[in-house]
Amino acid sequence: MKKENIEFRIVDSFVDTELEDSIIGGCLSAGRDAVGELIRADVKAEHFTQESAARAYRALMDTYESGIDIDLVTVSDRVRETKGLAREELVYMAGTLRSSHFGAHLTSHCEILKKLYVKRMTRDYSQRLLHTALQSEQTEILVRMHEFSDELMSLRHSGDVEPLGAYYGEFEKELSERMLRARTGELAGISTGLQNLNGLTNGWRNSTLNIIAGRPGMGKSALAIHFSLSAARAGKAVCIFSLEMSRKQITERIVMALAEGMDNDAIRRGTPSERDMEACSQARDILSTLPLTVLDIPQCTTAFIRAEAQRLRKQGRCDMVVIDYLQLTEMAEGTNRNYNREQQVAKASREYKILSRELDIPVLLLSQLSRAVESRGDKKPMLSDLRESGSIEQDADTVTFVYRPEYYKEDGYVTYDGYGNFDHGTAFAIVAKQREGPTGEVEFCYDRTLSKIWDGEDRRPYPARPPIPPPQSLPFAPDTGGRTPAGPDYLPY
Repeated sequence: MKKENIEFRIVDSFVDTELEDSIIGGCLSAGRDAVGELIRADVKAEHFTQESAARAYRALMDTYESGIDIDLVTVSDRVRETKGLAREELVYMAGTLRSSHFGAHLTSHCEILKKLYVKRMTRDYSQRLLHTALQSEQTEILVRMHEFSDELMSLRHSGDVEPLGAYYGEFEKELSERMLRARTGELAGISTGLQNLNGLTNGWRNSTLNIIAGRPGMGKSALAIHFSLSAARAGKAVCIFSLEMSRKQITERIVMALAEGMDNDAIRRGTPSERDMEACSQARDILSTLPLTVLDIPQCTTAFIRAEAQRLRKQGRCDMVVIDYLQLTEMAEGTNRNYNREQQVAKASREYKILSRELDIPVLLLSQLSRAVESRGDKKPMLSDLRESGSIEQDADTVTFVYRPEYYKEDGYVTYDGYGNFDHGTAFAIVAKQREGPTGEVEFCYDRTLSKIWDGEDRRPYPARPPIPPPQSLPFAPDTGGRTPAGPDYLPY
């Protein structure tokens, strides 16, 4: 019996009908200024537990927006004209005038009202979370916890608005840090691993959403792995969410990127030489020291990615997030299923922008391009080519396109060895948007399997493999004129 009384008092403490009456009555008494205070305090109809109070709140907002002076008569008349006024609503509003404190301490009352609402939400959510815990796996529980955290965070109010001059001190501090970095040659963000691209972007900066986009087969994933390895080698903890490739595939690519002088084709065929095995062992030793985390969950929601990134960030294991790729992101359960695909992608894009700001880290988000590129004579991508592009372009701090002319069989972008075999190709990283810097394009080079990437002008960071003589006569081999075929048929994906 004692336990039941305690539970009743706890539940009852989440509701204060006298407080609600006081707020409504205070607005009816004090007029438009009081209603304006409600708006600035971000009070909503759902914060009230009494349906009559919620209806009275909506009536006050409707009258306020119409520009009419506010009192019991004008609000009643306004509601009567627009929606019809029930007798109980008039009785309720009149009763609040008798019980109100005429707007005294309205701001404090609004804050108490919102705190009570949060407590009720927490109580209700705890019950739902307990139900989920009994019936679901750990991943689902984490997602639900993250979704509720988002709801609570949305209730925050910025408080008093400070004049712009109050922020000059922050700008002055940032300027001093920039001057120091300029003198020491330090980047503002995490190195991309490409000197030319660093010169254009100053690295991947914290709190930024960076889109890496291209058509299938252009090398988006290969470039993202290069960026990840560069950051990890600089001591930054990188978390890769792969919705397309498995962890095994990514590991293979990383090993091929790290191994020097290894025949990647022989590794794929399962016919490695002793030298190839030694290179693999060296790559394994390097990989074991890098702060890289890979999560290969094919059906992954934005809520899960945000929850997992937050967990890893708290553990000191997430300085940069890489997501491959945007269009494969699943919508969280409970999301409006009437959304079309463009609205779903727009929502996901916005979620990832919020993630970058919440954790104060750079987020690299891979994205597909529309087929419009293929129908043009000039195949270089443009911002309008972004698939479901409107919100992506708006949310992104930088948009970088991957463009490989060799894919379209354009001449002059492939270098061959002395035997006519493919040595390396030249591609472009096109920075089409940069919120805090210039746009432009930079060259980079890649090997035949797109495993290794380095700066343009052939500044190869590792020794090239010795030229491989062509095989002896093979009657079934196609005639390539002594060259290794180039183009999409020769790509690993």
